[in-house]
Amino acid sequence: MENVILDTSIFIKENFFHGKKINSLLGLGRKKKIQIYITEITYNELKANFKKFLSISITNHNQFRKNSENWILQNDKELQNFFPKINSEKIVTVFEQTLDDLITDSIIKIIPYKALDIKLVFDKYFKPEPPFGKGEKKSEFPDAFTLELVDDFCNANGISGIIFSTDKDLLSSSYPSFTVRNDYQDYLEDIYTEMEKVKKDITHRLFLSNYTELKQSFINWFKDYLEDDYSLYYDAVNWKDVHEVEVEEIIVGDLSYTIIEIVDDVVTIEVEAKVKVKVSVLTDDENYMRYDSDDKSYHYYETNYETFEEEFDSSLIAFTEIFDEDDHSEEFEVESVNDDNEISFKPDYYN
Repeated sequence: MENVILDTSIFIKENFFHGKKINSLLGLGRKKKIQIYITEITYNELKANFKKFLSISITNHNQFRKNSENWILQNDKELQNFFPKINSEKIVTVFEQTLDDLITDSIIKIIPYKALDIKLVFDKYFKPEPPFGKGEKKSEFPDAFTLELVDDFCNANGISGIIFSTDKDLLSSSYPSFTVRNDYQDYLEDIYTEMEKVKKDITHRLFLSNYTELKQSFINWFKDYLEDDYSLYYDAVNWKDVHEVEVEEIIVGDLSYTIIEIVDDVVTIEVEAKVKVKVSVLTDDENYMRYDSDDKSYHYYETNYETFEEEFDSSLIAFTEIFDEDDHSEEFEVESVNDDNEISFKPDYYN
């Protein structure tokens, strides 16, 4: 059983326990395919970072609720969930309980604090060597102590492991007892390939047979999103009013996919593609405007179309059921599109 040590940055990238990939890693831990560790430093960083990001999120949510222009949405019963008050203490309690339950069940094991030879850390600090980079070295001390804790733990227990992190300075570190990597998505796919080779072969065949339908899923999503959300264009049109949007072209490039989860008979994939779009936006014409000093605002008398072309890195999550070679679904069900990708249009001077 392989030992996997997770850095705080992985949890943050995966939105703590929300992301598909972090839950895939935890699922492998439950199946005893891997043993997951975090240091006690990471344990405390997780709690502190969760509270920090939650505070930011609640502030943004409250600003949304206070904006009277958003109240119209309450006329739709399905959207009323956007307006409740948030109990931050309850959210924190649930998160911390989830984390502690994983530790209690030994899905995640803690590498505890212990006395370390701090000379090892300060030697790296003054040279500098990874994880100390060229930036704010003081902020990198938790990373340095984490590495020493893991190295000491591995040597004391006669084990080796992998640390997964997105921190560039951590990735530059080198220890004989473990490796530091950021490709946990590839790691997941490798494990699931070994576990479910038949499922992988069928998934690939289904991906090819559903290639056109998956492309169409991107097209449908972009068409609806680009036509419905006028706020996408405010920055590009210098915050003038948007009166109409016409989607002229959506071109989806070659698709690629990775298996991100296999739970029992359900295979989940992430499909990625570059999508080029061309839209025409009907907005106010700055050639026909005047400034009203009384109400301190601009008044426009004509409109014109402005055309924007952008290319976006896009992804969708889809799943299918595969029982065995002779019993499986023939198509994918799309779960979400572009959940983690920013879609926006910038003014010309950004290009």
